[in-house]
Amino acid sequence: DEMLTDAPDARPAGRGDWPLPLALAADRPELVEPMADLMWTAQNTARSQEVATDALESLLRSAVRKDGTEWTRPGLAALLPALAADEYDRRRLDWLLRRMMNDPEKPL
Repeated sequence: DEMLTDAPDARPAGRGDWPLPLALAADRPELVEPMADLMWTAQNTARSQEVATDALESLLRSAVRKDGTEWTRPGLAALLPALAADEYDRRRLDWLLRRMMNDPEKPL
């Protein structure tokens, strides 16, 4: 198994202010599947479910900045297909997105 190092080519280029999972998804496509598996494992674990859901929601909300300019959309585009790999995962992601869209305080 490969470790990420401090080598210049190991850092996500120009994505220093991005959430790490999205920067890695955009620049290291070989890490997308393991990250998606890790995220769903956290979702399926009672002790981490709430935090994992909040983290996923934060990632989804980061596609554009508050001023409407694109931000992490390329990272989301790389990660979302792996998060929606089967019907069950698609339904869970759909539920979260609908919940976010219907949030009266902070609609998506």
